Amino acid sequence: MRLKKTSLKKSFLKILLCAITVLLFGTVLTACNNDTGNTVQFDHTVIFKYNDGYLVGKNNMKPEQTLGVDENSLISIRPGYNDKFNEEKFDNYYVAGWYLPKTDEDGNLVKQDEAGRIFVEKTDRYGAVKRYEYDLELGTEGKEIITEEDINDVKYIDDTRVILDKEWVFETDRVTEDVTLYAELKVMAKLIGVDIATGETVRTWQRAPKTKFNKPEDGIDAPVKTGYSFLRKYYKDAEKKEEYEWPYVFGEENDTVYVEMKQGSWAVILTAAELVAQMKSGSRNIHLAEDIDLKDFDGSLKTKELWTLGNFNLEFDGNGHVVKNITRNFVAAQNSKTNHAGIFGTLGKNAYIHDVTFENVTITYDVNASLTAIGLYVGLFAWKADEGARVENVTIANSTLTYHDYNNGVRGSNWITQDSTREQDVKYELIDVTVTVIPSGVDEGEE
Repeated sequence: MRLKKTSLKKSFLKILLCAITVLLFGTVLTACNNDTGNTVQFDHTVIFKYNDGYLVGKNNMKPEQTLGVDENSLISIRPGYNDKFNEEKFDNYYVAGWYLPKTDEDGNLVKQDEAGRIFVEKTDRYGAVKRYEYDLELGTEGKEIITEEDINDVKYIDDTRVILDKEWVFETDRVTEDVTLYAELKVMAKLIGVDIATGETVRTWQRAPKTKFNKPEDGIDAPVKTGYSFLRKYYKDAEKKEEYEWPYVFGEENDTVYVEMKQGSWAVILTAAELVAQMKSGSRNIHLAEDIDLKDFDGSLKTKELWTLGNFNLEFDGNGHVVKNITRNFVAAQNSKTNHAGIFGTLGKNAYIHDVTFENVTITYDVNASLTAIGLYVGLFAWKADEGARVENVTIANSTLTYHDYNNGVRGSNWITQDSTREQDVKYELIDVTVTVIPSGVDEGEE
């Protein structure tokens, strides 16, 4: 007797656990067998249908999901409850609610188009099922004519969306009979990125309501226009009076954000680190989108170069911004490639630097005692400029250049020491710029 009671107790517990599992996670009415072969039964069936029809796409029909519930019970879970009972996803659509369908006097579903839309379902030789819209009046499947012979070999599906009636309120509505609920699919609202200059759409982001959306940076989410670079700022208006606030929370209505695109391939700079990296790589034109302060970029800047001294042969568009607190210390050495110094090294014939202010620049230049070569050059802006280089609307302010003379072996300038530019190609201004030359045999700071 004791063994029999234990067996019955275990059987009861197993049935109870199965019932709970089906209630919480199951998508079918009957799911668990006990030792006697009986199944757990529910009073009613709840079917969730996505009702996508031709609204979302004729090849995108989603499977229905089924749940078992007891008499007069709430529907305690719905698609999206968890990974086992998930909600199907639709491109650019979201489920706004679940509804009972509208029916006629005979209980038949009322659809959006009384004629319905018919789709032909075919299985190809690889076993893949595909659907094609079929026009009953024209007898066509897409652009292909379907023969009478084909008609006998295919399955017809009516994919027309049903008209929704009463929304199901999961918190209060109770099940007293079998129920089929249909999803209300709504188009997700769009955040539309518009090119300020042309008014054309260069990017569209689409999300469900209440979705928080962070500022799209470089990469997959950034605005894109062939042959142009995104200038990495977003505005509320086409006049750029106010920048856009992030994160953005999607609602049910479309919204517009304005962006600037600049023709060509540009490294758009927002930080000191980005500026230094691009100057070192020398691979792309530079566009400043913010003022840049190099003071706190690296604690060891006074002993490290900010960027290489090779040719700068690209465009540097300051966009009216300021680059400040540049500190560069140089020591010329035998056979060194850094024996000439400046904010820039050599400006090549294609260099074009414009609309920028360099402020609080400090450049010092020393010569290693073992160096015997002469003809060294140091310039506050650049040590050399080739013919063809252009400088326009450039200002250097509150800056100093200090270098050792070493028996006239070093030449220096508050601008460009070896300047081969044409006069009409250079427009610049120096404000409170000083050059200090320390004679040979005298250390800096000595009287």
